[in-house]
Amino acid sequence: MPSRHGETFPFVLDDLCAMTGVGTVLADDFRTRPAEVAPLLAWPEQAAFLLPTGEFRRRALTERYSDPDRARANWGTADHRKALEIRLARDRYWDQEIRAEAAELGMQVVDIDGSASPDAIAEDLAARFRLS
Repeated sequence: MPSRHGETFPFVLDDLCAMTGVGTVLADDFRTRPAEVAPLLAWPEQAAFLLPTGEFRRRALTERYSDPDRARANWGTADHRKALEIRLARDRYWDQEIRAEAAELGMQVVDIDGSASPDAIAEDLAARFRLS
């Protein structure tokens, strides 16, 4: 993953810096690591990392790639089970890294399990960021 080494973060910053005068901006980027964000914050609570639970991710990816043609196009193989397990293993590693880094830096992680609506998640984030 290029983001593992911070190669994509400058592009995210360029986009955010171009958004001057628009008020509060919430950025969602699955590639961004806590260590990249931390130096830009006045306090650690200005960021939260949304991470799906393992079961939620499995359910979402199973549904998304249940069609063998789509699995082949996205994962290079029609063997859905094998591709899914490889992807889930990779994502577990990434999530563990994000969790550990966020904890070390005193930053928030929000577990997403599919039980809360997008509106409820948005309300939770607004409260965390003191926007409401």
